[in-house]
Parts: sequence; C-alpha cells; structure tokens
Amino acid sequence: MGELFALINAAGWSCGMVFARRAQQRAQVGILGGLYCSLLVNTVINLMMFLGGLLAQPLPPVTVRGMVFFVLGGVCNSLIGRGLLFYTVSLLGAARAGVVKATTPVFALLCGVFLLHEVIAPLDWLGIAAVLCGVLTIAIGGARRNQGGAAWDGTAVRGVLFGLLASLFLALGNLFRKLGVSAIPSSSVGVFVGSLSALSVLSVFLLITGPGILRQALRHLDRDYAVSGLSTSVALYFLFTSLQMIPLSIANSLTAAEPLFTLLLGRLLLGRQEKPTPALVAGALSTVLGAVLLACF
Repeated sequence: MGELFALINAAGWSCGMVFARRAQQRAQVGILGGLYCSLLVNTVINLMMFLGGLLAQPLPPVTVRGMVFFVLGGVCNSLIGRGLLFYTVSLLGAARAGVVKATTPVFALLCGVFLLHEVIAPLDWLGIAAVLCGVLTIAIGGARRNQGGAAWDGTAVRGVLFGLLASLFLALGNLFRKLGVSAIPSSSVGVFVGSLSALSVLSVFLLITGPGILRQALRHLDRDYAVSGLSTSVALYFLFTSLQMIPLSIANSLTAAEPLFTLLLGRLLLGRQEKPTPALVAGALSTVLGAVLLACF
C-alpha cells in the first residue's frame, strides 16, 4: 500500500507542475506570486485536514525535535524546492522539468549516505547513472537550437541547473519529513506545520522585498496555481503516509515515475505546447529505469 501511495504522490506533483505551467502561460501573476497562491491554498487545506484529524483521533505527543524537522522540511520542500521547480517549469516546460525533478531519488540517496551513513550498493550506482543519463539527454536535446543543432540555448541549460537545485531541496525536505514523522507519527501535523512554515517565511520575504507582489497575489488568486496547490497538498498527504509504511529511498524512487505522468498530463492539458520529442521520451524512460533500479536493489 505504501508503494501505491508513493505513485499517487507522483501523479499529484505532475498535476501541480502542469497547472503551474498553464498559469505561467497566462502570466496573470509572476512566479513568486504563483508560489504564494499555491502555498496559501496548501495551508488552508492542510488546516482543515489538521482540524478534522483532531476530531477523528487525539493529537499524538508533540516533540520539539519533530516540530523542528517538520519546519525544515516545509521550508526546504514546499518553499525553496517548489519555488525552484516553478522557475524550472517556466524555462523548460512541465514535461522536461518533470524529468529533471526525477533526480530527487539520487539526491535522497546521497543525503542518506552523508547524513544517515547509509551504504550505496553497486547496483545503486547503475540506477544513479541511468537517472543522470536521462537528465543529460534532456539537457542536450533541449539546449540545441533548431538551426542545425550547433549552438546552445542558455535558457535550457539554466532550466536544468535550477531543476537539479530544486531536486536537491526536495530531497532534503523529504529527509527532514521522514525524521519528523519518526518523532511525531502524524501526517496531518507534518503537512500543516510544513506548509504554514513555508507560507510564513515567504510572506515575510515578500513584505520586506516585494509587497506589490503580495498584494497582486492576494487580489488575483490564480485558479491554475490554486489547482497546483491543491494537487500538491493531496500528494504530500500520500507521501507522508507512504513514508510511515516504506523506507525513504523506496518512496522517493517510486515517485520518480512522475515524468511519465507529466508527459501524459502535459499532452492532455497543454496540447502541442508539450508535444513529446524523442529526446524527451528517451530521457524520461532512462530516468524511470534508474529509479526502478534504485527502488529494487
């Protein structure tokens, strides 16, 4: 069951990226404004789920250690990771950004090695190589211009770099969430504290540096960014439940099926603007193969 929940998490994140791309095409609000919209929707939904959970069962013992990990997880994942991911989507499109985001299991594995002293098995290196090969295929295929394929497009290269940074922070966020769930076994507490922390930090940042962005985001609550926030909020609940059932490395590896979901949803909702190319399909398949190797061995 934990494996199924991890796959649902992948589908939810795919939906979030596709709807974020739709919002960016309309350009009603900027990326920071869209990030605020999605986090605001996240937090409202998570508050309702948290209050509903209190009616269903008593609140588990709350520890300072668990709360700190939930806050760190929310800031790394929901704020920094998602913000970088939205920027990646704006540069590469939803489908290509989804493939680059699928490097998250690699960063999760490396975080486990350096922070939790886990050991990388020989076949794990093969999985890492397959994931990186898929991302490299996307980088090369997206960076060449149409005229002869000799020149390089810096936009695609920047998109890949921002996508890798997004994956790093998403992996760190999942690591902190895993540690938080081990201290406070409640997905509703973890998701709510994480999104509230991310929204609070972003609100303070915008009040100091860009109050106009904040006013515009509140005045024009973009519907597609709102759907993006809704789908990623649902995805996070499934991820938290999955992390309570299966190891972090396996959960992250299964969520790397996300590129396939993004390819399908992008084609359905964005049409020709997200038309798959041979390089994109090859990169997605290589990335998913690497994720499966990381999960199974």
